[in-house]
Amino acid sequence: MELRTIADLEKVQDVTPFHRNLLGVVEDLKEFLRWKNANQDWKFQFGIEIGGHRASNVFHPSSAGKACDLAVQLERTGAEQTAEDWDSVITFDTGHLWHKWVQACLTEMYGQDFQYEVRIRNDSPPVAGSADGVITLSDLRAVIEIKTAKDGDGPKNFAAARNGPFDEHVRQVTPYMSRLDVPLALFLYFNKNEPGIIAHVITYDERVWQAIVDRWNKIDALIAKGQEAEHKSSFLCKWCSYRGVCKYSGDKSNATKVRRI
Repeated sequence: MELRTIADLEKVQDVTPFHRNLLGVVEDLKEFLRWKNANQDWKFQFGIEIGGHRASNVFHPSSAGKACDLAVQLERTGAEQTAEDWDSVITFDTGHLWHKWVQACLTEMYGQDFQYEVRIRNDSPPVAGSADGVITLSDLRAVIEIKTAKDGDGPKNFAAARNGPFDEHVRQVTPYMSRLDVPLALFLYFNKNEPGIIAHVITYDERVWQAIVDRWNKIDALIAKGQEAEHKSSFLCKWCSYRGVCKYSGDKSNATKVRRI
């Protein structure tokens, strides 16, 4: 029995063995890093590139995790983004480095069975983006989603990740699973403060995907009518890429296009 496409889920009564096999990637990664350290071999198969540009005037999978419909609408319409402050730039680029490092490790471990930055582009709904990776094992295919978290009291700290993948992260990865026809996703949460990995596996849920599509369709309908989507205020507003053009934001920094992966 194999679990390589979403349709295969209809043939499988129990996905637990597949989840268990996929979690084996984490132990393989730990063993690989121990081997690297023992051999003092820190060369990787491809160089690190930081930066890139998102497609414009489409929905991005990351927007599926946003709570504010107005932020999603502004992204969809290509609104000007606000330049990040120094702390945010360091935070984003550190996260990008983590992604590239893990992608380099998995590429060396699995060769052609691991693909990184796997792009999707779809017209209905209009969505575009790049998955961190897709891995193919002997009996399954899965999207790899790489995340970083810090110790502390924040709502998305490393300890909180032990309870399962955060809901917004599940919504973010679901468009990739749907458009790439991949039935499983492996979340890898890395601790920024000290060595630590938390891993979770999810199975594709059509209900989650349909809720995302319904939301995007609703926002598109508002755009067609020239109406504004609902704004939802939260502590995340101070980091929103569109705070410079959002009328509800107190931050009116000079809005300028900035690079973002």
